[in-house]
Amino acid sequence: MPAASSRGRPPHRAAFRSAALPLASRASSNHCAISRRWTRRAWRSCSARSPRVEQLISAETAGLSSLSALLDREYEQIRNNEIEALNAAIAERKRCIGHIHTLGEERRSLCRRWNLPADASGFERLLESCDPQGALLSAWRECAAVAGRCRALNDRNALLVSARLKHVQARLATLVDGRREAVVYGRAGGYTTPTAGRVVTTEA
Repeated sequence: MPAASSRGRPPHRAAFRSAALPLASRASSNHCAISRRWTRRAWRSCSARSPRVEQLISAETAGLSSLSALLDREYEQIRNNEIEALNAAIAERKRCIGHIHTLGEERRSLCRRWNLPADASGFERLLESCDPQGALLSAWRECAAVAGRCRALNDRNALLVSARLKHVQARLATLVDGRREAVVYGRAGGYTTPTAGRVVTTEA
């Protein structure tokens, strides 16, 4: 008897499994290929932006260095009671801080664009993606060190200002206590101090 044709046989379940495996494999490989293409695309895009990232770090470091110098100058002006120079320095410091804030906002915007936390950790992750060699990350850490110095200088200046204010308040309190006089309500309807011990002239 001739063998039955393979077309007349019902397909075995193993045949379904063997047919399904290549499909799953192809889907997985396609997904990996898409991921690789997206990663390469993201890498090229991020690498293209790395010059701007480098400029951003450099500008922020320069701004913070200027702020550090201003805070040092303010400290000496506070110590020497140089009021007019201090007022000018405070205005310059405000402009410098505004510039640094603008640069920081651009940095945070880059992080948000790449769905990263808009903080120092997110920016470091962005730098690791854009610059595997670590040059940008090293520059960023130097920038963070200058920012830390600015915070320390600002705290030092605030302590000096607070001490000066307390000193001024103590002197004012001493002056007020030394010249404290009773206040009475006069006939003219206003508050006056007693005139005892003074020469008073009156008119008829």
